[in-house]
Amino acid sequence: MAKKTAYQKHIAGLTMIHTVLRNGLQSAIRHSTTVTPAQIPAFKVYLSLYAETLEFHHDTEEQIQFPMLESLFSADIQKFHGEHEDLLNRLAELKQIADGEGYDGEATKVVLQQLWDSVDSHFRDEEALATVENLCKIDEKTIEKVDAEIAAHNKKGDPFTHLPMLYHNMEPSKNEWMLENIPWLLRSVLIPYVFSRKHRSAWKFAAFSQ
Repeated sequence: MAKKTAYQKHIAGLTMIHTVLRNGLQSAIRHSTTVTPAQIPAFKVYLSLYAETLEFHHDTEEQIQFPMLESLFSADIQKFHGEHEDLLNRLAELKQIADGEGYDGEATKVVLQQLWDSVDSHFRDEEALATVENLCKIDEKTIEKVDAEIAAHNKKGDPFTHLPMLYHNMEPSKNEWMLENIPWLLRSVLIPYVFSRKHRSAWKFAAFSQ
């Protein structure tokens, strides 16, 4: 297999987290109207963990990725800033459901579907910009530096939230990114048996609960 360029690695990372977040949200939509009364507390935890992960991803983009792209793609980045603001408002609705009293499955599904419409459209916009052709306008060393900063930033995230969210919403047969970027001990032992344990009842609602 040919060695990937810094541009290809950057795109692969973006595609991976977008796939995870899409899978995780679609799973929440599917479960929203079928959870039993006994499952509702765990499902609410899952919704809260999802909201936290999506917000952390957008914080990463705002702090690290967007500044790299701003000078070349100013109009696009300004649009993305606005889309993030819209998504924050939708996440606030989701957090209210997760933290609130009672549970209305149909109302939750509406909120999740509206969030999906915004998330999927936003991700498509970002993916359309993050092509090799566009990224090649940036020095490869700069891309490598930004990816190193992203990796360092990700380590600041809650390992009991973000790592299991990734693990349980990534299709096992398509986990090339995980194999290339996450050490065996972490992906085979620590995530499934240590970091997933704290919220284990919530991960049952993930797309690929393992």
